[in-house]
Amino acid sequence: LLTIKIQLINDGKDISIRKMCKILEVLRSTFYYRTQTRAEPKRDMIIEEEMRKIIEEEPAVGLRMITAILRQRFNRKLNRKKFIGSSS
Repeated sequence: LLTIKIQLINDGKDISIRKMCKILEVLRSTFYYRTQTRAEPKRDMIIEEEMRKIIEEEPAVGLRMITAILRQRFNRKLNRKKFIGSSS
């Protein structure tokens, strides 16, 4: 759509984006849409290392218990969901 608008301007014809979208039966939100790239999640290597130590010491410990132990050791709020993908 943007190339069409540029060609029309070069030809000396000015048309609003609203009219152009209406003629082409395209929503204006589609015209303005930009895909968002997801940022790589931050990894806390110190916490991850501690988590691996806990697993080595006691392999039967579950994710909730690991999270509770890490909360105590680091004295900060930690969400167990943060560690779901990091243990692989």
